[in-house]
Amino acid sequence: MSNIYKHKNFKESLQSAISGLIYTIKTESNARIILILGLISLGLSIWLKLSLAESAIIIITIALVFICETFNTLIEDIMDLLKKEYDPRIKVLKDMASASVLLSSIASLGIGAFIFLPKIIELFR
Repeated sequence: MSNIYKHKNFKESLQSAISGLIYTIKTESNARIILILGLISLGLSIWLKLSLAESAIIIITIALVFICETFNTLIEDIMDLLKKEYDPRIKVLKDMASASVLLSSIASLGIGAFIFLPKIIELFR
């Protein structure tokens, strides 16, 4: 039995992944906000001349939030495909997926504060 969705090679896999990323950015306003805040964080990282380790932590943190948002979108879209009418069980699943984005966002704010605030305060001394 063949799978019509299976990729034949790495190039097809990469094209599909990029397509999924573009879909998420186009359809989800929160994904666009995460992207903009991530780019601002990267710019701030360069401007403040963060160490390699600090920059890596910022990049990983941005990726974590974006990954959570992508999975949240995936779960919401799958649930919408499975059931068109309201179901309180599906609401709980969607809420749980959203919670992962919330938790990763809160963690990223804390990490950003730990890394950026001392450097910003130092600029004003």
